[in-house]
Amino acid sequence: MKHVLLLFVVLMHLTIANAQNNMQARIAYEEAEAAFAEENFNTALVHINKTESLLGQWTPKVGYLKIILLDKQIDYATPSADLQELNKQVSAYMKYAEKAGNTIDMDKFKHVYAIEQKLKAKLLEVEWKKMPEYVAGDEAYSDKEYTLAISHFKKAVDKGNGLAMYD
Repeated sequence: MKHVLLLFVVLMHLTIANAQNNMQARIAYEEAEAAFAEENFNTALVHINKTESLLGQWTPKVGYLKIILLDKQIDYATPSADLQELNKQVSAYMKYAEKAGNTIDMDKFKHVYAIEQKLKAKLLEVEWKKMPEYVAGDEAYSDKEYTLAISHFKKAVDKGNGLAMYD
C-alpha cells in the first residue's frame, strides 16, 4: 500500500511539474512571437530556445518559428553551428510535414521548403569548397598559377563541383 501511495505522490508531482513547464513554455513562446514581431530576432531566438527546452521535445509550432528566426539570423556565406541547427530543424519539420500530409499549413510548408532549398545549396557549396581539387585550384589561382588552377578546377568540375565551374 505504501508503494502505491508513493507512486501516486510521484505521479502527481510529475504532472504538476509538467503543467508548470507547459505554462512557462507558453509564456516563452508568446515572448518569442512578440520579439519576432518587433524584429528583435536575437531575443526571439533566446525565447524560442527556452520554449523548446521547457517542452523537452520538438513541436511543429515551435520548430517553424525557430526555422524562420534562424533563417533571418544566419549568414549563409559562412558555415556555422547555426547553419547546422537550421538544417536539423528543417529536417524535423519536413518529416513532420510528410506525416501530416494534407493537414499541413501549405503556406508554412512552402516557406520551410524555400529555406530548405537555400540551405541545401549552401551546404553543397560548403562541401565543394572542401574538395581537394577545388582547394588546390584556389591555392594555385591565389599564387597566380592560372594554368595549374584551371587544371585543378577542371578535375573538380569532373566530380560535379559547380563552384569550380564558376571559378
